[in-house]
Amino acid sequence: MKVLITGGAGFVGRRFCTHYLKQDDIVECVDSLAPLTGAIHPNQWPIYKPLSGNFHFTKADCRDFFKVNEEKYDLVIHLAAMVGGRLMIEEDPLAVADDLSIDAQFYKWCTKTRPKKIVYFSSSASYPVSLQSYENHTKLKESDITFDSDIGMPDLTYGWSKLTGEYLGKLAHSKYDLDVVSFRPFSGYGEDQDLSYPFPAICKRAIDSVINDEKSFFVWGSGQQQRDFIHIDDCVRGATLILNKVNDG
Repeated sequence: MKVLITGGAGFVGRRFCTHYLKQDDIVECVDSLAPLTGAIHPNQWPIYKPLSGNFHFTKADCRDFFKVNEEKYDLVIHLAAMVGGRLMIEEDPLAVADDLSIDAQFYKWCTKTRPKKIVYFSSSASYPVSLQSYENHTKLKESDITFDSDIGMPDLTYGWSKLTGEYLGKLAHSKYDLDVVSFRPFSGYGEDQDLSYPFPAICKRAIDSVINDEKSFFVWGSGQQQRDFIHIDDCVRGATLILNKVNDG
């Protein structure tokens, strides 16, 4: 297959590039390597070095890439986003809002080039925060988000942008007959993740507490939150098994 992965040098993108390169597919990785996103130049990937002749890297804002690229891809995985962990989501919400522009340009490009399969990575931040408070929490399920009735308040601008991206995906299918699937992953973690994310940050605090001979350490938040973590390799494997079973966004 000929595969395009936007945001392909980031934490999730590196794993998808690795997966398809190991299948001997042709992989085009596009990433601006913007600071705070966790993106790393392919020459410096810590776990897997993409040395195959099937790998092509373009350092660019994907919006600029979309303006000039007219290639036909068998599979496009859209991961490009301005997100640098919880800190960036909360402290720089307008930078995160740039994702609205990224996703809009992506889907406009898709309507012109018509990839055979489009994968959009949304986020658990799309779910209504009203379902996640300590006083009123429930096990989240796919049907908690529906575009056929009222939509609850998502998690800050990152949640809004991902919710909008999902809606654009549904329109891309219903109005332009494109084959689209969206995923809402929860709290991925892995060995090469930036310390601005919860799982590695908690691990570092645990290690530091042992080094400093401390009896306890601060984990996360007020102690009332619950998080559901998944290893990034399992997330990628699950997505690749599912992606051809959904086509309507």
